[in-house]
Amino acid sequence: MGTFLQDLRYGLRMLAKNPGFTAVAILTLALGIGANTAIFSIVNAVLLRPLPYKDPGRLAVLWTDNVKQNLHQERTSYPNFEDWRKHSRAFEDMAFSSAFTVNLTAGDEPERVIAGRASANLFPMMGVKPILGRTFSSEEEERGERLVLLSYGLWQRRFGSSQDVLGKSLEIDGAPAVIIGVMPATFEIPARDTQLWEPLTLFPNWNALKRQRDTPSGFVVGRLRPGFTFAQAQSDMDSVGRLLARQYPSLAANLDFFGFGVNVMPLESYFTGPEVRSALWLLFGAVVLVLLIACTNVASLLLSRGASRAGELAVRMALGARKTRLVRQLLTESTLLYLASCLLGLLLATWGDWAFQRLGPQDVFRLHEIGIDKRVLIFSLVLSFVTAILFGLAPAFRISATDPQQALRHAGRSLPDAPGVLRIHYLLVMAEFALAMVLVTGAGLLINSFLRVQGIDPGFRPERVLTARVVQSKSKSEVEWASFYQQALERIRALPGVEAAGAIDNFFLSSFPDEAIVVEGQPPWPPGSTVEQVTDDGISPDYFRVMGVPLLRGRWFTDQDSASAPRVGIINATTARRFWKDADPVGRAFKFSFQKVTDPWITVVGVVGDMRRDDLTKEPVSQVFLPLSQDPARGMDLVIRTSSDPLKLADEVRGVQRSVDRTAPVFNITTVANELHERIAQRRFETALVGLFGALALALAAIGIYGLLHYSVARRTHEIGIRMALGAQQHDVLKLVVGQGLVPAVIGVGAGVLGAAGLTRFLSSLLYGVTPTDPATFIAVSAILVGVALFGSYIPARRATKVDPMVALRYE
Repeated sequence: MGTFLQDLRYGLRMLAKNPGFTAVAILTLALGIGANTAIFSIVNAVLLRPLPYKDPGRLAVLWTDNVKQNLHQERTSYPNFEDWRKHSRAFEDMAFSSAFTVNLTAGDEPERVIAGRASANLFPMMGVKPILGRTFSSEEEERGERLVLLSYGLWQRRFGSSQDVLGKSLEIDGAPAVIIGVMPATFEIPARDTQLWEPLTLFPNWNALKRQRDTPSGFVVGRLRPGFTFAQAQSDMDSVGRLLARQYPSLAANLDFFGFGVNVMPLESYFTGPEVRSALWLLFGAVVLVLLIACTNVASLLLSRGASRAGELAVRMALGARKTRLVRQLLTESTLLYLASCLLGLLLATWGDWAFQRLGPQDVFRLHEIGIDKRVLIFSLVLSFVTAILFGLAPAFRISATDPQQALRHAGRSLPDAPGVLRIHYLLVMAEFALAMVLVTGAGLLINSFLRVQGIDPGFRPERVLTARVVQSKSKSEVEWASFYQQALERIRALPGVEAAGAIDNFFLSSFPDEAIVVEGQPPWPPGSTVEQVTDDGISPDYFRVMGVPLLRGRWFTDQDSASAPRVGIINATTARRFWKDADPVGRAFKFSFQKVTDPWITVVGVVGDMRRDDLTKEPVSQVFLPLSQDPARGMDLVIRTSSDPLKLADEVRGVQRSVDRTAPVFNITTVANELHERIAQRRFETALVGLFGALALALAAIGIYGLLHYSVARRTHEIGIRMALGAQQHDVLKLVVGQGLVPAVIGVGAGVLGAAGLTRFLSSLLYGVTPTDPATFIAVSAILVGVALFGSYIPARRATKVDPMVALRYE
């Protein structure tokens, strides 16, 4: 113990004796350790920390597929759920729930919130108890009693965390419900940010819905029986799906919105999502590369510093110190460096987590839980110790290999390199450039991909357009809904600065096409008909003018397309190609599959350009637009084109809505441009982070090549002096030193190209319009790294050309 303390004190004195070296080494390592700790804290919170439910590893999400469209909705019908629960052997219990939005109309300001209707067994199956009150029972659910559970956030926000909230009434969509409990803040099923829960039987048209097997309406969570794996559960549910297909052959022959094939996914995987998981592991891989580059730099610094201490170490060996004793001393010093870097890295990681929570995508699961906990702290300490041993061991062994007799003979003069020291320098620089090549290539691919996404034409003009969501009371009639929006739009158009105003059911699509249509002239549906799916939206006549969508054929809607007029529709170009091929669809007709055979056909009066209203990277889907007066909706997005900053009109638009109907909440007020910006926020953020790590890798690589040549020039001053004394010109010396730096850099870049070609294929799911082996990106990154090597080599090379031959000859 005494020897260890002696090594510790001596190591601290040696680090303090060289403050410049110590500061550079600690800062370099702190950047690598801090970045790793920050990203690991995010991975820990989002991917590794268990969900706050009983035995979360046994919880699964189940859903049915849209077989014809090769898509999934992550929902199923209630009859399917009942059969799953009845026939499954792998699950001990299943619960059904559905997420939707409701108006809370009590108080001065109406509010639109996410609500859940759930079967009574959901809460005990998840192992979650309310922090106040109780949950509803199966009997209360069966009777359809108007009971409600509050989320922790709603309880705080609306009731001030009052303990006597139980028994009070909350008005939901105009109907009172009795509050019976408050759920913990961590309970987020069936959707994140769910604010309240009601019995499942309060679902609108519940008696009909619970019998409709072809209507996917809910979210199913199941708990595996002990001993069953998810693979076994999937096999079991495949058998159940085949059983249901045999029981309902007529439905199995016409699957459109659902299927009998069941998907089973761990609940943890469902919440995080494949895109988030891929992005986080990508970032973690990137910071590991940054740390490796930082460690190679510090190992190179330790070698250079150790060479200057060769005389000191030789004297200690001559006085009887064993090599193992010297190695331990050098390892102690490197461990002190890494521990100091760990402390600074933890501070940088704390700042990084704070920045991520405020600047990162706000829809990341458990974003608010990111922080430095015990697991993250242990990770940081272990990382520091492991890297200290791995990257401190080789320099320690090489430096301790100095021949003490040779060192004593060179007393007072520079000592020749210990065996292989310069060779190790070269290998470290090669490794740096190889790792940098992998990281910067990944960053280049992401940047290239992001620029292509930004260049996509959405099919509309988003600039200077304000959007706001309004939802009417469901107690009103469809005529009253249409009248409200017509009045509101008229008053909004009269506001100063408003150029045009319109409305649409949902401006941004949140799911794939889910309405089936049949065109006129084809056989009746469902047997034998060609059923295709589209999205459908009711719009005001001015909607396309507001958004700058071009009319390709036909006409716009007018005020004459009233509720009593013949039914008309406008389709997008994709719908025209899919249903009418090369023929002109204007004047042709179609129907939705939910319409009766006796219902009138909908005549196409216009074709508009395609709009990318979901993900910009996805191809436009088939879209059908109907006049607001003929297809009124309870909730609509107002779109308002202005002559100046749209957000300045937010309060006035809210005031107009209140003047028409105070009970209808206005929410999600933003600009279309901001909404588009947010929709690529995750892609932008991960690109920015990997780009930042890539820039850091380039800087570290430049420092590494500079350190190598600085060390080499210092060791070869005498040789350079002789060369110049014998007639070598400055450009000859410059070429010699720069060439010495370029060789390991180019070899490292070559090795990095091979590594990047193999690893960047894991980026495929994150790229758009760029292949993982894009030649232009590889060539550009290779050129950048060679340029960095030239830049890092130039300063030491220039220093070498300034060597005075006479001074150099006296150097030894």
